[in-house]
Parts: sequence; structure tokens; C-alpha cells
Amino acid sequence: GVMMDFEQVQVNISAVTGRTIKQNEALANQARELAVRYGEAATKVSELQLELIKMGFANKGITPVLEMTPAIVMGARAMGADPSELANMLGADLTAFNIPPSKANDVIDMYAKIADLSALDFSSMQTMLANSRSAWAQSGKPLEELLVLMAVLKNAQLHVATSGTGIKNMTIDNAVANKDLNEQLMKVINSENKIKQAYK
Repeated sequence: GVMMDFEQVQVNISAVTGRTIKQNEALANQARELAVRYGEAATKVSELQLELIKMGFANKGITPVLEMTPAIVMGARAMGADPSELANMLGADLTAFNIPPSKANDVIDMYAKIADLSALDFSSMQTMLANSRSAWAQSGKPLEELLVLMAVLKNAQLHVATSGTGIKNMTIDNAVANKDLNEQLMKVINSENKIKQAYK
């Protein structure tokens, strides 16, 4: 059953990408190797490779996928995340913030560090980024600053989806009304009713 699942993902990769047999072999071999090295199922590794390919990271060859995959496997294990979901989140961040795939390991390190130093877990990070990533990236601010802001709001025990949407709204306000983000954030943190202030 495990072998059949693994082979099916390989078929999916071939169908989606139209890669050469040699390239598909390289992806499959990496999946097997990482499965042995990190104890992650080879099928899961292949699924995350497929996710990256579907997001366009193999448009100019499979090298970016091969480079990103080990960092995602290690990061997923460190954060208790599903590898494909982490691949999807990472891919969205790399694209939104114009970060080259060669820096994937640095971004995964940021995720893991912020999760380790705050109450921000993978699931919360995923939700907050989905709600705020686009506006934040368009404002020209770095991903690391967004992750820190998310951690501050999570540590203040604000609702995750509300916080993500709030960051988006504050980012748009800053651009339109030239408001100061830190000033708005401190109002939330210092308020007796943080939820009410966050909604404001």
C-alpha cells in the first residue's frame, strides 16, 4: 500500500510537470533519501515536491524544488506541520515577498524561530499569513517584520483570524491614511479590552 501510494504521487508529478524521466528519478530518489534520513514518509516528501511544482518552482528546472525540499521536511518536523501545507505556505511567502527559492532555508528558520520564541504555532501562522500576506508584501515591508507582529498579537492572546485581518487592515490604513503601525499596535496591547480594540 505504501509503495502504491508513493508510485501514485510519482505518476501525479509526471502528469503535472511533463518532466524527463531523469528529473522524475531525481525527485523520487530525494524523497526516498529524506525518508531514511529524517523519518518522514517518502510519499509525504513527494507530495510536498508536487506542491512546489504546482506553484511554479520547477518552471525553469527541478533544482529549486530539490533545494527547498530538505528544509521543508526539517521545518515540518520541527513545527509539527504537514510538509505539503508548509510547502504551500513557504511557496506563497517566497512568491509574495520576491524571495528566491535559494533562501527557503532562511525563511523556514524564521518560521521555526518565531514559533519557538512565542505562542505562535504553525496553524496560527498559516491562518494569519493567509489573511495578511498580500497587503503586507505590497506595502514593501519584509516578511520577518510581519512574523514578529503576528507573534506579538498571538502572545496578547488575540483571535488568530481577527489578528490576521487586523494586520491587513492596519497595513492598508498605513498606506492610505499614513497612520503609524506601532502606535496602533500599542493601543491594542495596552487596552484592557484587547479584542474590542483590535476590532477597532
